[in-house]
Amino acid sequence: MAGEVGGRRLDSAVREINRAMRQAVGCAAGVRFVLKSGERRLLPAASFDTDFWRFENACKRASIAAEDTVRAAALHEVLALYRGPLLAGCDDLWVLPLRQAAQRQAADAAERLAELMRADDPGRAVDVLRLAVECIDPYSETLWCLLMTVQGELGRLPAVRRSFELLRERLAEIDAVPSPQARQVYERWVR
Repeated sequence: MAGEVGGRRLDSAVREINRAMRQAVGCAAGVRFVLKSGERRLLPAASFDTDFWRFENACKRASIAAEDTVRAAALHEVLALYRGPLLAGCDDLWVLPLRQAAQRQAADAAERLAELMRADDPGRAVDVLRLAVECIDPYSETLWCLLMTVQGELGRLPAVRRSFELLRERLAEIDAVPSPQARQVYERWVR
């Protein structure tokens, strides 16, 4: 009996959701946003769009692209869609691995895009890397080392010094120090 009542309430709630969604977007009466499939309720992807889905799709396109121009366009899209930690206001345990994965994907995209730009437009590569260490992962020595390397290749030695100092400051926030590899990159340019 309780199962039947719960089922009727769920069906009623689904009808109300469908009605409210149709009204909100101006769809015809027959359009359903929540579908019933046996005992399950489904949200068809064709009815919804999220920036996270677009982010994941751009990551996939970047990883399978055969041409650098297509890869670069997808990487630009990844970085445009990453606007900070995924579901920043939510501290539920289920979101933490997704948040970390998205951050890693965005950091990897910045690194790959900077590497693609490095030969033809190193100034833009520096811009991408600055964005990455400021907005994506301020503790990534990989990103900081690549930033210092490109700055050094451009002859911007004061910028290399400043980047290393910023790296030290960021790592101090988490009670860490630059690795020997990071120090080696720095000392390669600034002796």
